[in-house]
Amino acid sequence: MQLNDYRPISLVGCMYKILAKTLARRLKIVLPLLVDERQMTFVEVNGSPTKEFNVQKGIRQGDPLAPLLFVLIAEGLTGLVREAIKKKLFSGVSVGSCKVPVDILQYVDDTIFIAEDNLENVKTLKVILRCFELSSGLKVNFAKSSLGGIGVDRETLISYAEQLHCKLSNIPFQYLGIPIGANPRRCTTWQPIIRKFSKKLSTWRARTLSIAGRVCLINSVLTSLPLYFMSFYRMLRLVVKQITKLQRNFLWGAKQDEAKMAWVSWNKITMPKEEGGLGIKRLDLFNDALLAKWRWKLFHEPNSLWGRVLVSKYGVRAAIEEGSLTNKMSLWWRDIMLASRGENNNNWFMDAVTWKIGDGKRIRFWFDSWVTDEPLVMRPWFAWELEHVEELRGILEAAPMREDRTDQWEWELDGAGIFIVRSAYKELLARTTGSQQIGFTSVVWRIKVPPKVQIFTWRLFLNALPTKDQLMNKNVAVHIDQRFCPFCNEEPETIQHVFFTCTYVDKVWKYIYIEREEESNNLQNNF
Repeated sequence: MQLNDYRPISLVGCMYKILAKTLARRLKIVLPLLVDERQMTFVEVNGSPTKEFNVQKGIRQGDPLAPLLFVLIAEGLTGLVREAIKKKLFSGVSVGSCKVPVDILQYVDDTIFIAEDNLENVKTLKVILRCFELSSGLKVNFAKSSLGGIGVDRETLISYAEQLHCKLSNIPFQYLGIPIGANPRRCTTWQPIIRKFSKKLSTWRARTLSIAGRVCLINSVLTSLPLYFMSFYRMLRLVVKQITKLQRNFLWGAKQDEAKMAWVSWNKITMPKEEGGLGIKRLDLFNDALLAKWRWKLFHEPNSLWGRVLVSKYGVRAAIEEGSLTNKMSLWWRDIMLASRGENNNNWFMDAVTWKIGDGKRIRFWFDSWVTDEPLVMRPWFAWELEHVEELRGILEAAPMREDRTDQWEWELDGAGIFIVRSAYKELLARTTGSQQIGFTSVVWRIKVPPKVQIFTWRLFLNALPTKDQLMNKNVAVHIDQRFCPFCNEEPETIQHVFFTCTYVDKVWKYIYIEREEESNNLQNNF
């Protein structure tokens, strides 16, 4: 093969790509100032204002400016709704005691309009969408749109749908992959995930993959399928058992509705590789780590739209720091608090949080651990303890108060002080399983050999290979006369015998050693 055989890389359009990337990076600074908070998420880019432009042509696929320009165009729809509300042509809904207004939610091209039940709102909405079409050049697909109602009779909904030329939807309905209005404590809510899991981890894939390949597929399926659900809903124990069973059967190559021998306990398999496991995540603990992030986000984003809605509706702000449960809490928020409190109320979340003192307004003086590792509150002082009062006064005087910022949480388990799901999961796993003794199995993963060889060595160290003595220990029928080594027929077939003490195996090891020694000598002679 020569250099001429390679296809040359075309530099046509190179300058355009450089300029587009530069503009996209500069646009990031001003984009949050231009986009309404009701556009919940947008791709961040770096920014500087430019003069107005008209949308006349499409943008190349993969262009870094494409998602940003779409976000700016979609902001026009939010602006139309905002103007219609100001002129009292459209009325959204007000949530909770603080009357937080909610009328439109946007995520890229997925949009939800939320309005009161009246025909005028429907007509105004149709006008808004038509104006957006004319001004942006985009087309609203009413055939793919749907309309639903809470506490609205079906005849009224049908008349509204005829006005908009769209279809009806029921509750729960899908939005961004989440069934809105579904009860996460019903198994039927999780059935789509279980079916997808079962389909992905099919038996034919198990037969064509090594155990190392199966581990990789289990982790990739776990990441792509239930992760989104798990970051929003708390899994039922029954659902955890069903998905774990699917994972375990797939790992050991079991067919559908067939029991297969598990050579290593699942608790050992779910340990991190550095502690002798395979690194497959425990679903229940990973689910709790994902949900705990919402508590962290609400504390640090109290003025976000979703944060204001929660506080206005359920009054949960005080419970964020305290970790308490109230009757006013929603089912979703109660699950988040339970996840962050952990099993047996060990309060793992707050144990990993330290206070970064600001103006002191959010800290509970006596009950939060803000100057020491423990709260200041305690029983009445004994006489011999009064000498500690001066010590306490010195600690309080040394506390770095800053009136120009609010009190913040810092995450002790991460160097940057920011909540990371990975560190939260490790903390939960350590609290659940305790500290594990590091053995040879943790060294296996540092050996530079193919993954299937690493898995085999890992099973060897754990005495988890199907030798005849292990089969007999697991009550597999092995005739007493067939329990001996098939090579020497002198001793029972154990891992120790098969790999080290068998006379035939000893010859193999010596042969390998001699061959390697000769190769080494030849190499030295060549130099």
